[in-house]
Amino acid sequence: MSDCIYFLFQSNSTYPSNINSYAELIEHPTDKSEKYRESKTKGSILYQYISILSAMFGFDESYRLIQELKIDFLQHCNFQVWYPGNSSEEHFYKYSANHGGTLSDISVDKAPSELLDEVFEECEVSNQFRELSAIKYSFWPIILLACRHHRQPVPMHFFMDIHKQINPLSDIV
Repeated sequence: MSDCIYFLFQSNSTYPSNINSYAELIEHPTDKSEKYRESKTKGSILYQYISILSAMFGFDESYRLIQELKIDFLQHCNFQVWYPGNSSEEHFYKYSANHGGTLSDISVDKAPSELLDEVFEECEVSNQFRELSAIKYSFWPIILLACRHHRQPVPMHFFMDIHKQINPLSDIV
């Protein structure tokens, strides 16, 4: 996936963007200029999730490609990870308002283990995820359904828990 994304940026083709309108997305990119590309790639959760999964599973080539993508095409882009917040229980399931918070400027130029430390340490600090009723009562699939339905990122806590299961002796959080 990361090599395809890199190629799309290289060829200035249908690269991932922050466009929400299907009609606009069909025409994307409408302009091949650098200014247009920067406006459509200001912030992202895609690349750091690819980086995090690559770091977790040892996909070094994918991790390296995302690092190169950031350097070559996305220096202006704010890589961020979303975490549930104090108001998430009230708004998560019906998405009646924005909720949660982000860890901004995730640095994918670090070693994979350092990236995992950074995002998983924030999981420990932003522990409101564990207070969500769906998590407390073991109905965690509801969280994933709500994320999918409301186009919300999957909380990083799920990835941290998977990492702990596949690497029980890891030094990471």
